[in-house]
Amino acid sequence: MRCEIEITRPFERCIKALKKKYPHVKADLEGVFPKLRENPEAGDCIPSFEERVWKLRVASRDIKKGKRGGYRLIYYWRKDSPKLYLVFVYAKVRKEDITKRELECFLREILESGADGERGDGEEQST
Repeated sequence: MRCEIEITRPFERCIKALKKKYPHVKADLEGVFPKLRENPEAGDCIPSFEERVWKLRVASRDIKKGKRGGYRLIYYWRKDSPKLYLVFVYAKVRKEDITKRELECFLREILESGADGERGDGEEQST
């Protein structure tokens, strides 16, 4: 299944913050978009989110510690949906893990704006 990738406001905020310290963050992440479009199950499913929230390790040219020390890309995707929503990204060297509560807040924000076809005005931008 080929997916369309949607960039959400929370994700844009993360990129803006990370770019200050990691100037190549955007290019590093864009490098995995083709992989995600072709195989949305490329990441690991995050437990307790009913196979809708996924995490993908992404290497960083700025951090130089491979995928393990690079970024964690969090995305929302339902197996029956042609759209994948980029939710959050963080540098593993700056943040060990994202909490369930943080994830729930980000998900609530994107679902309220129309992701998943639930409601909202659908203002997300696609790549």
